[in-house]
Amino acid sequence: SDKITEDLYQALNLYSTDLIIRINMEKEKIYSRQITLKRTLYICPTTFIIFTFLIIKWSNQTIVDPIKLLRKLASKEEILTENFPYKNPIELKSLADTLKQYVHDLEKAKELAWSKTKQLESINIRISSIMETAADAIICSNDKGEIFTMNASFRELVSLEKNESDKIYSCTDFIDDINLQNYHCDNNNKKVLTEQKTLESINSEKIKIELSVSTFKIDENIFFTLIIRDIREREQMQAQLLQSQKMDSIGILASGIAHEINTPIQYITNYCLFLQESYNDILEYLKASNELDSKQKEALYDEMDLEFVNTEIPIALNGSLEGLKKVGDIVKSMKVM
Repeated sequence: SDKITEDLYQALNLYSTDLIIRINMEKEKIYSRQITLKRTLYICPTTFIIFTFLIIKWSNQTIVDPIKLLRKLASKEEILTENFPYKNPIELKSLADTLKQYVHDLEKAKELAWSKTKQLESINIRISSIMETAADAIICSNDKGEIFTMNASFRELVSLEKNESDKIYSCTDFIDDINLQNYHCDNNNKKVLTEQKTLESINSEKIKIELSVSTFKIDENIFFTLIIRDIREREQMQAQLLQSQKMDSIGILASGIAHEINTPIQYITNYCLFLQESYNDILEYLKASNELDSKQKEALYDEMDLEFVNTEIPIALNGSLEGLKKVGDIVKSMKVM
C-alpha cells in the first residue's frame, strides 16, 4: 500500500508540476496579450489621430484651399485657367471650369440686363420728356378715371400748380360729361376717338377743347390716355378766316358788280358827252340864227351837221335810258341777294 501511495503521490506531483507549468504558460500568454492590447490601445488612437491630421491636411490642400481660391476668384470674376493652378482632384478642376462658365454666363447676363436697363431708362426719360414738353395737354388715368400722370401743358391749361398735381384727381373733375366706359375697345380694334368737349379749370373757366382718347392694357388692367387740345385760338382763327373769306367774297362780288355796272355806265357816259356836245352846237346855232338870213342859216345848219345831231339825239337818249335800266336791274338783284 505504501508503494501504491508513493506511485499515486508521484503521479499527482507530476500532474501538479505539469499543471503549474501550463498555468505559468497561460499567465505568460495572458501577460503578453495584455502588453499587446496596451500597445494596440496606445498605437491605434495615435495612428487614427495622425491619419485624421493627414486627411485634414490633404483635404485642406486638395479641396478646401481650391474651393477658397475658387470663391475668391469668383468674387473678383477672375476665374481663368492661369489663375487656378490646381490640377487635382479632377472634380475640382471640373468644378472650376463649370464655375468659370457659370460666372462668364452670369457676366454676360449682367451686361445684357444692364444694357436693357439703360435702354429702358433712356426710353422712359425720352417718353417723359416728350410728354412733359408736348404742346397738347396729356393725362393718363385708370379705368376708374383716376389721373396718375399729367404733363405741364395740362397743368397750365387748368391752372394747376405742380405741387398740387400730387393730389388724386379724377377726369370728371375737369371734364364733367366724360364717361370712360364709352371708350373701351379690344386689342384688335385699337383706335383713337376724337370729339369736342368743354373743360373746366381750377378757376372754373370754361375751355373748349378737342379730346382724343385711346386705351392700353398692362397685366389685364385697362388704362386711358387723354390728349386735350385747346381749340379757343383755333376757333378765333377760323372766325377771322371766315370773316376774311367773307370780305374776299364781298370784294369779288363788288368787283363783279362794278364790272357789270361799268359797261352800261360807259356807254351812258358816251351818250351824255354826245348830248352835251350836241346841246352846245344847237345853242350856238340858235344864237347865230338870229343874225343870219335863210341861206346863211341853211349853210350854217349844213356846216354844223345838225341833221346828224337831230338823228342821233333820240338814239343817245334811248341808249342812256337802257343803260340806266340795266344798272337799276343790277341794284335790284343785289338787294335780293
